[in-house]
Amino acid sequence: MKKTLELLLTTLILPGIVLAAPIPESNNPKSEPTTIVQKQSKQDQIINYARSKIGTPYIWEGRLTNKFPGLDCLGLPYRAFSTAHNEKWYNTSKYTFTAFDNIESGALGDLVDLPSPNIDSTTTDALKKGDAVYFLVDFNMAVPGMEEENIPIDTIAGKPQWSYHLTIYSGNGNIIHASPWAGEVVEEPLSNFKDEFQILATRRK
Repeated sequence: MKKTLELLLTTLILPGIVLAAPIPESNNPKSEPTTIVQKQSKQDQIINYARSKIGTPYIWEGRLTNKFPGLDCLGLPYRAFSTAHNEKWYNTSKYTFTAFDNIESGALGDLVDLPSPNIDSTTTDALKKGDAVYFLVDFNMAVPGMEEENIPIDTIAGKPQWSYHLTIYSGNGNIIHASPWAGEVVEEPLSNFKDEFQILATRRK
């Protein structure tokens, strides 16, 4: 009778659904149901960190410090990737000042073999959450005196390509980035830039 009463009190029966709450054994009153915690992937950690910074003001050279407040297009990926991989974002031997050196160091991953540099559905389908997506231009955007250090990262139709802007692919065709156009960190469709830029991507496992 006691077992029947316990079952009635701890089992809720709905049409097609049975929800049963576990009952501690009477001889072990301290026993509790086991909770399984699923570990987040590095890619999810990158995206979650980046999303937590949406609305942060865009400030050139911003690194979320007192000296360099806000975030720029390098600061957001550096902070997101270094947090996910338990690294120091200010380690300039890895998280460097130029896109070419970043690719060489592998800080943001290895090059992704995209079907084309164009922003279209075929290219977007080849991207994965957490990929770093570089916007390319065919002219050197380096500040005066840094032109020689700012090495092209790609060649398209025989023309050298430099990185103009860096974003993080967040899935479903979207990117998260510290946008100089919006003036803050935003998440928006990558296709918003299909008529302005071609891209290159890297992926870190």
